[in-house]
Amino acid sequence: MCHTFDKGGRDKLGPNLWNTVGNARAHSDGFGYSDELKGMHNEKWTYDVLNLYIANPHSFAPGNNMSFAGIKNMKERANLIAWLRTLSDDPIPLPAAK
Repeated sequence: MCHTFDKGGRDKLGPNLWNTVGNARAHSDGFGYSDELKGMHNEKWTYDVLNLYIANPHSFAPGNNMSFAGIKNMKERANLIAWLRTLSDDPIPLPAAK
């Protein structure tokens, strides 16, 4: 409802999430990101960072506009991030097992 996931998809209440994993934060041109996320534009959405963000978006980026409270369950976050990885023409490699 809030995001689109297809290549070239338009932004909705949230930005299009195609090619998010490994891409710059606040990467969707013209989307109204919070100042906190805009300030992170030169940093990448790594697997670890996405895990932190999805766990608690408001703790990660205070002042962001997302109404989503986060996913507390680690396995559910890992599954979501693995799916987000597939939304790319060239998915970045999965991290090595720890």
